Amino acid sequence: MVGAVSLALEKLAALESLSESLEEGVEEEPAAPPLSPYRFMDHVRTVTTAFMLGGRLEGARLVRIIEDYGFSDTLWARVILWFDGLVFYIYAKPYVDVGDIDVLVDEAGEIAEKLGEEQVVPVAAAYEYSYDAERYAKSIEVEIVRLGH
Repeated sequence: MVGAVSLALEKLAALESLSESLEEGVEEEPAAPPLSPYRFMDHVRTVTTAFMLGGRLEGARLVRIIEDYGFSDTLWARVILWFDGLVFYIYAKPYVDVGDIDVLVDEAGEIAEKLGEEQVVPVAAAYEYSYDAERYAKSIEVEIVRLGH
Protein backbone atom coordinates (compact mmCIF):
# COMPACT_ATOMS: atom_id res chain seq x y z
CA MET A 1 0.00 0.00 0.00
CA VAL A 2 2.87 2.34 0.77
CA GLY A 3 4.19 1.81 -2.76
CA ALA A 4 0.83 2.73 -4.29
CA VAL A 5 0.62 5.94 -2.23
CA SER A 6 4.15 6.97 -3.16
CA LEU A 7 3.41 6.27 -6.84
CA ALA A 8 0.26 8.42 -6.63
CA LEU A 9 2.23 11.22 -4.98
CA GLU A 10 4.88 11.04 -7.71
CA LYS A 11 2.18 11.28 -10.40
CA LEU A 12 0.58 14.24 -8.61
CA ALA A 13 3.95 16.03 -8.35
CA ALA A 14 4.61 15.39 -12.05
CA LEU A 15 1.19 16.84 -12.98
CA GLU A 16 1.77 19.94 -10.84
CA SER A 17 5.18 20.45 -12.44
CA LEU A 18 3.67 20.07 -15.91
CA SER A 19 0.87 22.57 -15.20
CA GLU A 20 3.37 25.10 -13.80
CA SER A 21 5.56 24.84 -16.88
CA LEU A 22 2.52 25.27 -19.15
CA GLU A 23 1.46 28.40 -17.23
CA GLU A 24 4.95 29.86 -17.62
CA GLY A 25 4.81 29.34 -21.39
CA VAL A 26 1.53 31.22 -21.80
CA GLU A 27 2.04 34.89 -22.57
CA GLU A 28 -0.67 37.35 -21.68
CA GLU A 29 -1.81 39.66 -24.44
CA PRO A 30 -0.63 43.19 -23.69
CA ALA A 31 -3.34 45.74 -22.99
CA ALA A 32 -4.01 48.16 -25.82
CA PRO A 33 -2.53 51.59 -25.17
CA PRO A 34 -5.03 54.39 -24.59
CA LEU A 35 -6.23 56.08 -27.75
CA SER A 36 -4.39 59.30 -28.47
CA PRO A 37 -6.55 62.33 -29.40
CA TYR A 38 -4.09 63.09 -32.19
CA ARG A 39 -4.41 59.59 -33.66
CA PHE A 40 -8.20 59.78 -33.43
CA MET A 41 -8.22 63.17 -35.19
CA ASP A 42 -5.90 61.80 -37.86
CA HIS A 43 -8.20 58.84 -38.51
CA VAL A 44 -11.27 61.10 -38.70
CA ARG A 45 -9.47 63.40 -41.13
CA THR A 46 -8.52 60.41 -43.27
CA VAL A 47 -12.21 59.47 -43.55
CA THR A 48 -13.11 63.10 -44.26
CA THR A 49 -10.49 63.30 -47.02
CA ALA A 50 -11.78 60.06 -48.57
CA PHE A 51 -15.34 61.43 -48.73
CA MET A 52 -14.09 64.77 -50.01
CA LEU A 53 -12.06 63.16 -52.80
CA GLY A 54 -14.96 60.87 -53.68
CA GLY A 55 -17.30 63.82 -54.01
CA ARG A 56 -14.80 65.75 -56.11
CA LEU A 57 -14.25 62.73 -58.39
CA GLU A 58 -18.00 62.63 -58.97
CA GLY A 59 -17.81 66.26 -60.09
CA ALA A 60 -19.43 67.84 -57.03
CA ARG A 61 -18.23 71.30 -56.01
CA LEU A 62 -17.08 71.45 -52.40
CA VAL A 63 -18.74 74.38 -50.64
CA ARG A 64 -17.41 74.03 -47.10
CA ILE A 65 -15.90 71.71 -44.50
CA ILE A 66 -16.83 72.16 -40.84
CA GLU A 67 -15.02 70.10 -38.20
CA ASP A 68 -15.68 69.92 -34.47
CA TYR A 69 -13.68 67.72 -32.07
CA GLY A 70 -14.21 67.04 -28.37
CA PHE A 71 -12.18 65.33 -25.69
CA SER A 72 -14.39 65.23 -22.60
CA ASP A 73 -15.25 61.79 -21.18
CA THR A 74 -14.70 60.20 -24.56
CA LEU A 75 -13.25 61.34 -27.85
CA TRP A 76 -15.76 62.48 -30.47
CA ALA A 77 -15.85 64.35 -33.75
CA ARG A 78 -18.49 65.83 -36.04
CA VAL A 79 -17.67 66.76 -39.64
CA ILE A 80 -19.90 68.38 -42.24
CA LEU A 81 -18.76 68.01 -45.84
CA TRP A 82 -20.97 70.37 -47.81
CA PHE A 83 -21.10 69.93 -51.58
CA ASP A 84 -23.54 71.56 -54.00
CA GLY A 85 -26.71 69.51 -53.50
CA LEU A 86 -25.21 66.98 -51.08
CA VAL A 87 -23.97 66.98 -47.50
CA PHE A 88 -22.07 64.23 -45.71
CA TYR A 89 -22.44 64.38 -41.94
CA ILE A 90 -19.73 62.31 -40.22
CA TYR A 91 -20.31 61.36 -36.57
CA ALA A 92 -17.18 59.76 -35.11
CA LYS A 93 -16.45 58.10 -31.77
CA PRO A 94 -14.16 55.25 -30.77
CA TYR A 95 -17.19 53.03 -30.03
CA VAL A 96 -20.70 53.47 -31.45
CA ASP A 97 -23.87 51.87 -30.10
CA VAL A 98 -27.55 52.11 -31.08
CA GLY A 99 -28.07 55.33 -29.11
CA ASP A 100 -25.26 56.99 -31.07
CA ILE A 101 -26.93 56.01 -34.35
CA ASP A 102 -30.15 57.68 -33.16
CA VAL A 103 -28.24 60.84 -32.24
CA LEU A 104 -26.50 60.82 -35.64
CA VAL A 105 -29.82 60.58 -37.51
CA ASP A 106 -31.39 63.35 -35.40
CA GLU A 107 -28.41 65.66 -35.90
CA ALA A 108 -28.35 64.93 -39.66
CA GLY A 109 -32.02 65.94 -39.82
CA GLU A 110 -31.29 69.20 -38.00
CA ILE A 111 -28.44 69.95 -40.40
CA ALA A 112 -30.70 69.31 -43.39
CA GLU A 113 -33.18 71.86 -42.01
CA LYS A 114 -30.53 74.48 -41.22
CA LEU A 115 -28.71 74.20 -44.54
CA GLY A 116 -31.82 73.74 -46.63
CA GLU A 117 -30.27 70.71 -48.30
CA GLU A 118 -32.49 67.84 -49.36
CA GLN A 119 -29.84 65.16 -49.21
CA VAL A 120 -27.79 64.77 -46.02
CA VAL A 121 -25.97 61.45 -45.83
CA PRO A 122 -25.36 60.36 -42.21
CA VAL A 123 -22.03 58.57 -41.73
CA ALA A 124 -21.02 56.76 -38.53
CA ALA A 125 -17.26 56.39 -38.09
CA ALA A 126 -15.81 54.27 -35.28
CA TYR A 127 -13.17 51.70 -34.43
CA GLU A 128 -15.85 49.37 -33.05
CA TYR A 129 -19.62 49.07 -33.27
CA SER A 130 -22.02 47.15 -31.12
CA TYR A 131 -23.62 44.33 -33.09
CA ASP A 132 -27.06 45.95 -32.81
CA ALA A 133 -25.71 49.34 -33.90
CA GLU A 134 -24.32 47.92 -37.14
CA ARG A 135 -27.55 46.14 -37.98
CA TYR A 136 -29.66 49.16 -37.05
CA ALA A 137 -27.52 51.57 -39.08
CA LYS A 138 -27.75 49.38 -42.17
CA SER A 139 -31.52 49.08 -41.79
CA ILE A 140 -32.01 52.87 -41.82
CA GLU A 141 -29.40 53.58 -44.50
CA VAL A 142 -26.70 55.10 -42.33
CA GLU A 143 -23.24 54.65 -43.84
CA ILE A 144 -20.70 52.87 -41.63
CA VAL A 145 -16.96 53.49 -41.76
CA ARG A 146 -14.27 51.86 -39.65
CA LEU A 147 -11.62 54.22 -38.35
CA GLY A 148 -7.99 53.18 -38.60
CA HIS A 149 -8.41 50.93 -41.66
